Amino acid sequence: PKDSRNYSRFLVHVQVWVTVLDILLCFLLVPVPLFPCVGTLWFGALRNTGVDPHCLVLILIAVGNVAASINICFHYRYEAILSAAQA
Repeated sequence: PKDSRNYSRFLVHVQVWVTVLDILLCFLLVPVPLFPCVGTLWFGALRNTGVDPHCLVLILIAVGNVAASINICFHYRYEAILSAAQA
């Protein structure tokens, strides 16, 4: 349907951000938690390249964008169900 084009774009947006988050957490920055201390060791491809270890901001941005994308999808589906119920 015509209205599903926007929804499919939102789903692609979710997939892109989930892929970025997976690449960050599984390849570039591999966090190893130190229990019972509050801290992590960082391993991965960016460890030996001289990149600042405060790259946690990248993970926070990716997590925020994943959450925002999923929220947009939920809102779009809610609006679609609501408009179908009123018609």
